[in-house]
Amino acid sequence: MRHIGPRLDDPAWAGELELPAGDAPLALVGLSSSFMDQRTVLERIAEALGTLPVRGLLTTGPAVDPATVRAPGNVLVTAAAPHHRPRGRPSPERPVLPA
Repeated sequence: MRHIGPRLDDPAWAGELELPAGDAPLALVGLSSSFMDQRTVLERIAEALGTLPVRGLLTTGPAVDPATVRAPGNVLVTAAAPHHRPRGRPSPERPVLPA
């Protein structure tokens, strides 16, 4: 059996998390889950999100320790996150990036 397409349910390991406070749009950014020396790129993305009127959610996957990525207060850096939206699933009218 092969699955092709989006995974709409969240795996148990994704857990729950506390998003940055506020009502600003949520910008979700994730790169490869395998090691590609992406810590510097993740920090640049976090810095850029810090200049925007958004709440940022930056996932590192298992390849980068989230604690090693510098980020401003409006950006949460975590290894994994559930893919559902806090207020419902995304739709073409309400995409995940930007929300």
